[in-house]
Amino acid sequence: MVALVVIKTLNREQQQKPDFTERQKKFRREALDLAKCYHPHIIQVYDTFLEDGLQAIVMEHIYGDNLELYVENYFSQNSFLSESEALQYIDQIGQALECVHERRLLHREIDYKKLYNLLATRKWKEADEETARIMLAITKREKEGYLDTRSINSFLCEDFCTIDNLWTQYSDDLVFPEKN
Repeated sequence: MVALVVIKTLNREQQQKPDFTERQKKFRREALDLAKCYHPHIIQVYDTFLEDGLQAIVMEHIYGDNLELYVENYFSQNSFLSESEALQYIDQIGQALECVHERRLLHREIDYKKLYNLLATRKWKEADEETARIMLAITKREKEGYLDTRSINSFLCEDFCTIDNLWTQYSDDLVFPEKN
């Protein structure tokens, strides 16, 4: 059996933006993250590739209209979705979001600029506090104020490496006094 797939790229409007290179990186990163989600209500991502400078995602093809188009057409013929049908969609979307949330993939934009600036100006105590704040934000543990075993185990290598690289870059020449 041959599987039908969809190849998705950023649209022309996105390609014209001055930060297109960054958008491409984010597009690919999100595709790779989504590929980690195996759930019946999440489209499966199979692969990514670069073609003529354009990042592409190979993903599962789903037959039929998308939900937005379906609802739009339904509203043009009826005034609203039935309660049971609306609840069915809400449940499916909720299950999919739960899967994404469990893998900590929900649109988390972490800004490392403040940490970068603190390290560059050798403000070690403030940089340490900012590192803790970032780690709590990444693991969504700001309210608790500490990391537990589960959050440590789910800490993404990419984030850990970013933090480690920043600290290594700016603290290479630090010499700690010996304690007697």
